[in-house]
Amino acid sequence: MPRMLLVQQDLCDPMVQAWEKAEKEGFPENFEQNYPVIENPQTAVFILSAGNPGMYPLVARIVKKSKGDFIRVKEAELPEFARIVQQEKDLSIGPAATVCFAGFYQALKENKIKENETIVINIGESGKRYG
Repeated sequence: MPRMLLVQQDLCDPMVQAWEKAEKEGFPENFEQNYPVIENPQTAVFILSAGNPGMYPLVARIVKKSKGDFIRVKEAELPEFARIVQQEKDLSIGPAATVCFAGFYQALKENKIKENETIVINIGESGKRYG
């Protein structure tokens, strides 16, 4: 099973909050059932604005089984990451894809990617939808 790293932006990150709490408590039994709900999240990344992450119980178990992690990125920094992709690859990506791309760099910064690991970044959108 590949190690899963899931990313959320800091203005709507209930799964990251739940994971950090569970990790701090040593992943108690039924940890995945305990997650916050963010009412009316104030984020520009509307496609990722699930303040009530109903899939967290399933996703959290998969991430834990894979020895993975949840990562938080700063939404204010996302435009810079999108510019990097545009400049380096001549590719426009949308906000949700930019969150994934920023998460890759955050994972590197936090040493959450191991040497010689194969990395797959799931970027399911393009900037064309927003153009």
